[in-house]
Order: sequence, then structure tokens, then C-alpha cells
Amino acid sequence: GTTRDLAWVNGVQFTKGYSNNDVLTVGAEFNHTETEDRIPGYNRLIDQRVNSLGGYVQYEWKPSEKFTLLAGTRIDHVNVDGDYSIGGIDRGVDIDQTAFSPRLTVSYEVLEDLKFRGGFARGFRAPQAFNEDLHISSVGGEPQFVILSNDLDTEYSNAYTGSFNYSKNINLLQLDFLLEGFFTALEDPFTLVSTGAVLENGSILEEVRNGEGAKVFGTNFEFGLSPNQKWQFQLGATLQRAEYDAPQLLFETD
Repeated sequence: GTTRDLAWVNGVQFTKGYSNNDVLTVGAEFNHTETEDRIPGYNRLIDQRVNSLGGYVQYEWKPSEKFTLLAGTRIDHVNVDGDYSIGGIDRGVDIDQTAFSPRLTVSYEVLEDLKFRGGFARGFRAPQAFNEDLHISSVGGEPQFVILSNDLDTEYSNAYTGSFNYSKNINLLQLDFLLEGFFTALEDPFTLVSTGAVLENGSILEEVRNGEGAKVFGTNFEFGLSPNQKWQFQLGATLQRAEYDAPQLLFETD
């Protein structure tokens, strides 16, 4: 096969600090990608163009030494124009999507050595052939391809985090402990469905569709200990669970 890929990014950012340590950040960005992926032996083609224009503003407010609030938002307009085909099956995407992505984080010094941080952020993924979908996997020696559904919608995420960070210095001894919780809710998440179809060339076809709502949540801790300048010990672990809100279709016969 032959793959041609072009990507370029243009952006401008303005940052201004104030006498009370507040910081204002404003910017804009334009991304353009073109991907053409051909495998003539399997009659496969990905011909895709993506243009994304975004603007953002963010303000960091520090009313006191103990409290910091960072609020911002980003607006993106994404255009995806793509043609996808495999083994005589043709799909096309021509969408214009505008997404609003706010974010908010807070930091508060509860005690001299204990700090709380919390945050919220919203994100999205527009329907397109992502890089991880371009590869060819093999099942029992048969190639396996991925194609986008005709009515694939944008995937959204809403992420919440909260953490406590304890740091203490006793002479040369340095202690650091972090306990964090996180929760992410997904709307119309992309799911991979095996269609049961086997094309004339022997390849297996899978399709990206929108699933039911899903969530990812868990907790994370990190512990650090440095008794002197020569030694440093670190320990961490994450307990995470990911699940759909309802049973999902994973396989269907043709």
C-alpha cells in the first residue's frame, strides 16, 4: 500500500500578567490534515481532509496566596471531508461541527503542607478515520479492516478530578503524598462492532459506531520519600473501572 499524509498547524497566543499575579491567555489555532491511504490489493482507500479552526481564552485568578482559580473555554469548528472504501463498500463523511469546550480548575491550600485541587474539562472527537484505525490486524491469517458507520456522531467527554497533595520537608527528609479521584462520562462513545462480513478478498470487516453512554472512574495515589540527596523512593498505583451504561452490540452476523 501507499500512504501520503500532510499535517500543518498555525497558531497565535497572547499572554498578559497583572500586578496581582492574575494571568490572561488568549489564542487561536488552525489545523489542517490530508490523508490518502491506498491498498490496491484489497481495493481499500482512505481519502480524508480535516480542517479545524479554534479559539480559546483562559483567565487565572489569584485573590490570595492560598486560592487559585483557572477558568477558560475553547470553541472549535471542525470540517471533515472523507471517502472510505473497502472491497466495494463505500462510505463518505462530510460534516461541519462546532464544539464548545469549557474548563475550570481550582487550587486551595487547606494547610501549610496540604493542598486541594479540583477540576472539570469537556472534550470531543469528530468522526474521522483516526490513526489507530488505519492499521491492519490479522485474525487467523485473515486481514481485518475498520470502516466508519454512515451515521457516526461526535463523541463527547465530561471529566471531573479532585486531589489532595501533602508535602513536608524535615531537614533533608522530603515527603510527598497524593490521593486523587477521577470520573469521566462519555456521550456517544465510539465502539468497534464486528459485522460478521467477510469480503471477497478474504478480509474481515469491523465498523465504528456510536455506543451507549459510558463512564471511566477510579482513584490514584502516589507516595514519594527522599531521605537525602542520594536516595529517592517512589510508589504509586491506580485503580480504574470503565463500563458502558447499557449492554453493547459487539458482533452481528451479515
